[in-house]
Amino acid sequence: MSSGARVLVVDDDADIREFVTIALDEAGYEVKAVPHGGEALAVVG
Repeated sequence: MSSGARVLVVDDDADIREFVTIALDEAGYEVKAVPHGGEALAVVG
């Protein structure tokens, strides 16, 4: 799938964040990953 959709991954566990980011990137998504909600709000807001 190559949708070009953007995904924001928010997880405080760096290993989980990296795994999900890689999987989504390989599936064709544009991925931004951050470690906590405050940073996520800065990205989207």
